[in-house]
Amino acid sequence: MRLHKIKALILDLDDTLLVEEQSALLAFKSCAELVARHYPIAADAFIKQARACARELWYSLPTIAYAKQTGISSWEALWARFTGNTAQMLGLRRLKKFYRSQTWLHTLAHFGIEDRRLAGRCVRKFVSTRRKLHILFEDTLPFLSAIHGKYKLALITNGIPDLQQFKLKKSGLARFFEVITISGELGTAKPDPKLFDHTLTQLGIRAREAVMIGNSLNSDIKGAQAAGIFSIWLRRSQDDNGSTESVKPDYQVKTLNHVLSLLSTS
Repeated sequence: MRLHKIKALILDLDDTLLVEEQSALLAFKSCAELVARHYPIAADAFIKQARACARELWYSLPTIAYAKQTGISSWEALWARFTGNTAQMLGLRRLKKFYRSQTWLHTLAHFGIEDRRLAGRCVRKFVSTRRKLHILFEDTLPFLSAIHGKYKLALITNGIPDLQQFKLKKSGLARFFEVITISGELGTAKPDPKLFDHTLTQLGIRAREAVMIGNSLNSDIKGAQAAGIFSIWLRRSQDDNGSTESVKPDYQVKTLNHVLSLLSTS
């Protein structure tokens, strides 16, 4: 693989540069701790049920086709603002209050609790906790600082525009990227090669002059390969994020530091 001819690095955001799923779990945990002050419920059981209720309700809403198309998760919908005037955003914004209140009411009901006031407090607790959490992996800033100015940098992320922009701003990551592509703005999500083609056009480079770095085989790596872009799978944990039999990255690394090694030796 000719990484020495690479002019641009394209990166994923959630669980590649920024801790996403664990941050969501911390927000669920804050709600579990709130409920535990009033009712004897184990935190793990409450978190598991809350996630299940959120997902079940999210998939029952009339907006689910668009949510799946653009990669919006149920836990993101628990704290996004859904700003924007598109029909899709207006629809999500109209359902926001219902979705959040019903998620927590259903979770509490599972444990035999009918407490609308507490459900409302859970709604607010999740939002306030999650909006404060912008945790970077320890190798994120050293990596971006090392490559900044040496390559063109772009980011492709699935999700809600206002949410992803908020994460980038609060984490301080936005300053590193000259191109930021968010699925919710284009109406389609990775692995659709349209996001990658759009990003390449914005960067002004050809596919074989770029490499995609991400944690998801099915979104980041599959999408990059469909667009003809070199791929580096960042496998931070033993969770495959897809099947290695169906999607094979050009490279596999455990940390972003290993990406630096690849770039320097290629």
